[in-house]
Amino acid sequence: MKTLSIWALALCLAVSGCKKDDETTTNPTPAKPAENPTAKLVETGSYKLVSLDFSSYKGGEYGYVFSANADGKITQLGCQMPETGVYTVSLWDDNAGKLVRQKTVEQTAPAKATLATIDELVVSKDKRYVVTVNLTAGGILKKVYRLDSGTATLITYPKVVGNVLLVAPKYKYAVSTPTYPDGTDQLTNTFIFGIPDFTFIPN
Repeated sequence: MKTLSIWALALCLAVSGCKKDDETTTNPTPAKPAENPTAKLVETGSYKLVSLDFSSYKGGEYGYVFSANADGKITQLGCQMPETGVYTVSLWDDNAGKLVRQKTVEQTAPAKATLATIDELVVSKDKRYVVTVNLTAGGILKKVYRLDSGTATLITYPKVVGNVLLVAPKYKYAVSTPTYPDGTDQLTNTFIFGIPDFTFIPN
């Protein structure tokens, strides 16, 4: 009887150990939260959106250069514009000037931040990209937002927002179709125009 009891105890301990092992292997590390850097700047309340008419510039491609402070992936592209419309948001390799992702984003209400899912792009820490939105939607030139702090200090670059580093604004005047913005205007390097956004998920 004593031998049987010892055997039963050993069996219980073995089963208990297996359960603990199973629990360990079936509880993966929680995913890190998604980040939307442009939206986060707006949500802080420290920065304001000012609606502007850029018809004198004949529209254009507007956005900013950024890099991630950690390896991760970009899963969405989007925008927040003063007017409704179907906008083209583009993601470019800044070094090569090459388009790597693009998405048509339908914004159904004025000033409504809207994101759309893309084929995820794996990004490496410190690699620079440019996110832009074209002001022409459905053949119509739309108004643009200027994002700034509403004070004389404006936005100071580079600026860290979560795991994303905003390096500088970047845009190209007078283009009605998505075009890599190959220049910057130093007179307005304290603003973000557009405004485009994206979803970054760090590893």
